[in-house]
Amino acid sequence: MGKGFGDASYAREELRAEIASMLIGQELGIGHDPGQHYAYVESWISILENNPFEIFSASMDAERILGYIMDIERKQEITNEKVSLNAMQPAPGKASGYLTTGDKIPYNGSVYEVLGHLKQGRLKMHESLNGNAFTLGREDKLYAALLYLKREMGAEFQNDKHTNQIGEAVNQSHLDLNR
Repeated sequence: MGKGFGDASYAREELRAEIASMLIGQELGIGHDPGQHYAYVESWISILENNPFEIFSASMDAERILGYIMDIERKQEITNEKVSLNAMQPAPGKASGYLTTGDKIPYNGSVYEVLGHLKQGRLKMHESLNGNAFTLGREDKLYAALLYLKREMGAEFQNDKHTNQIGEAVNQSHLDLNR
């Protein structure tokens, strides 16, 4: 870094940390309190006046930070599941309170896959039936439906074999309903 508080490189790092803090707070549903960060505003203004495009670099880096943090949480969940399986105990039925990258959830004869995280808590999604890619926000009804199914099923549909079996079961249940 540089000399410390007030230095341009320090301010750039703090800008990235602040944006990442906002994204993480939104993703985890814990909010964000900018009140602790007013001391940095003058430094950020100075940086952005000298290079207005710095905000784009800072935002990209903040999204990488969010991805890194969420990957740590996912790895911890996987580790916890492995430990529970090794102990010959059933895996806990706890599903996370949000959709995350890699989730594959069958719904209405299709499988919806979370491809990645975007700004403002939105997700990049893929729907297998029609091959559509789209953006999904937490306020969307589909988000609520997929999250409900994820919690009810108690598993993240991560491998294709398991996803195909579930997709076939969902399709079969639709055929049974139509009889």
